[in-house]
Amino acid sequence: MRPAQVEWLLGVDWTQTTAYGLGINALYVNTANREGRGIVRPGREAAELVNEIAAKLEQVRDPKTDQLMVVKAYKASEVYHGPYKSTAPDIVVGYGWGYRGSDKTATGQVPSELVSDNLDKWSGDHCADYHHVPGVLFTNKLITHEAPSLYDMAPTLLAEYGIAKRNWMVGRSVFE
Repeated sequence: MRPAQVEWLLGVDWTQTTAYGLGINALYVNTANREGRGIVRPGREAAELVNEIAAKLEQVRDPKTDQLMVVKAYKASEVYHGPYKSTAPDIVVGYGWGYRGSDKTATGQVPSELVSDNLDKWSGDHCADYHHVPGVLFTNKLITHEAPSLYDMAPTLLAEYGIAKRNWMVGRSVFE
C-alpha cells in the first residue's frame, strides 16, 4: 500500500508534464536525468522553460481586481547558492499580498477556477513575497548589520554557537 501523500502522483502522465508544483509555492521543471521520468532536456531547454514560466507568472492578474497576483517568480539559478542548490525548486513563487497557492493545489489538485476567495480563518502565511513581510527578529543583543536579510540568519545562528559559516553561505552574522 502506498502512502496517502503520494497517491495523487499516480495519475500524472509524466510523458506530457513539463513542469509541476509541490507545496504551495514551489515549481519544478520535469527535467531528464533529475526526475525519474523527466522529459525536458537539462541546460538550455530547462532554463528557457523556467524563464517562460517565471515571466508568465509575473503577469497573472486577479480577474476581479486586475491586481498582479505574483510579485516575483524567483529562479533557483538566481537566488540559491551552495551544494544543495540542485535540490531546490526551479521557481519559488513570491505571491502578492493576499494571494497564495490553495490547499487544493498544494496536494496536486487542479481547481476549476484560477482565483477563489479564502473563506477559512487565515491568520498568517509564508507565501507572500518577502518584500511584503519585512520580518522581525527579537534579540537581546545589538544588531550592527545595517541591512540584515534572510541570508544572514544561518550565519548568525552558527556564529552564536561558535561554528564558522560554510564558505558557500551568503550573508554574515547580524551581530558583527
